Amino acid sequence: MKVSEQLGLMSALLLGVFKAVVPFLIIFFYFVGFFALMAFNLESNKSNAASFSDIIPVLGYFFQTFENGIGNISNPSIDSAKEKSIIRSINIYFIYFFWFLAQIVLLIVLLNFVIALIS
Repeated sequence: MKVSEQLGLMSALLLGVFKAVVPFLIIFFYFVGFFALMAFNLESNKSNAASFSDIIPVLGYFFQTFENGIGNISNPSIDSAKEKSIIRSINIYFIYFFWFLAQIVLLIVLLNFVIALIS
């Protein structure tokens, strides 16, 4: 059964899904980049980002955030060797706040959106 002379039904459905997923991927990678830069600026996940060898640290943060966003969740690693101060304590609260926000936005909201989009 053909929808048009060139495309079958399955091909037309797959093309429709690909067209719908492209805007989602743009938004998803925007948020992955945002949360990766937040982790980089707050100096969290240094050991996790360094585990990706032979790449620059910013890409390590990007890959770590991407893995968290698709379900391979790991808690943020925090360098405890630094001296304790009020600024460092506030920084740690911000690290966990943005990590938690990233899990909500990337994993819960956006991935459920793409499941609904494909369905």
